[in-house]
Amino acid sequence: MLTFNELVRLVESHRDLDDSFRECYAVLSSDDIQTLEGGSTISAHDALSIYKIRNITTQRAGKQISSWEYALTQLASRPADETLVLRVIATADKLCAIFLSQSDELIGCIGVIRRSEEEERIRREWFETHLMAHNTDQDST
Repeated sequence: MLTFNELVRLVESHRDLDDSFRECYAVLSSDDIQTLEGGSTISAHDALSIYKIRNITTQRAGKQISSWEYALTQLASRPADETLVLRVIATADKLCAIFLSQSDELIGCIGVIRRSEEEERIRREWFETHLMAHNTDQDST
């Protein structure tokens, strides 16, 4: 697995390819990194399915920091059962997900504006309220 510095250099080397790489490089270069996920795995099929939906919802919410088109196209070109590595890096206000092959080939980056603490509180309360109501309905049957 790539070290953090190797990941920064890899994304930097792709900055001219697409805006998404420039945006993720800016996050990686920030002095404000709060979260760095070491690397989880996901199939190309699952990544494409999940991030196609998230693409729509983040566009509607105005939360994207750059187009996801390049990353989605690259994910669609991979074999569906290929296992990818997903690295997530966040600052106080932005989050980037970086897709890599098992051999550390950079596939794509996506970036979003993070929810504010207030937005996150409202979202959490909505889920708690609706999930508790759903669980209560199931318990009574």
